[in-house]
Amino acid sequence: MAAGVPERLEVVRDGSAVEAISLGGQRIVEELSRAELLRRGLVAERDHRAHSTLRFIEVSILIPVKRLDDAKQRLAPALGADDRRDLMTAMIRHVAHQAREARVGPVAIATSDGTVAALAGELRVGAVSDGALPWNEGLEHARRLLDASAEAVLYLAADLPLVTAQDVRALAAAASPGTVVIGRARDGGTNALAVNPAGAMTPCFGEVHSSDAHAAAGERAGLRVVVLDVHGVALDVDTLDDARDAGLVS
Repeated sequence: MAAGVPERLEVVRDGSAVEAISLGGQRIVEELSRAELLRRGLVAERDHRAHSTLRFIEVSILIPVKRLDDAKQRLAPALGADDRRDLMTAMIRHVAHQAREARVGPVAIATSDGTVAALAGELRVGAVSDGALPWNEGLEHARRLLDASAEAVLYLAADLPLVTAQDVRALAAAASPGTVVIGRARDGGTNALAVNPAGAMTPCFGEVHSSDAHAAAGERAGLRVVVLDVHGVALDVDTLDDARDAGLVS
């Protein structure tokens, strides 16, 4: 890495460059070829070949879902309650399917909604209780109920209509021991968070620009911080503009 870059912080874009940015504000760019990115396991191959060059780490994937009846209130009144519920259900199905197809470890939905727990069974993924707790406390509660055999956990948002299995593989591949991987949303939030070891830090979803908050929390925990800007992870659906950009509404 270029001189002056903190060794614990990297920002990776799924393309031809790796950007390393210090928390102090100094910005240094290290240009790497795609072959080098693949060698380091920091991006996914795009052709889904069976023999991938990525490093795979056993990762438990946890998809948080609160109550379906309360989903996507910001899409009202353009979408009625039934339409919002159907849209959220479709996105849960998609994310769970892509998480399973990634084959990086067990997949479970964290929820206290019985309907969502039943949907998890239909989708052939696990269901663990979030204890009806607030967002981050619920995730910690659910994580402690997971099989402890996986060395890392990946918290993956349920409202990512463009996420692919290769995106999930890229997140998992970057989660080497002693690392937190932040899948950054296009508004500066966090749509995916991989932590290795799994209990090394508490997530802080919901904070303004939570990608920055997660990076700072990772630093405090002594973790190397990797931020991934990946199209399929960056777009979550909160507004009508998001839904239009994802091709979900006209």
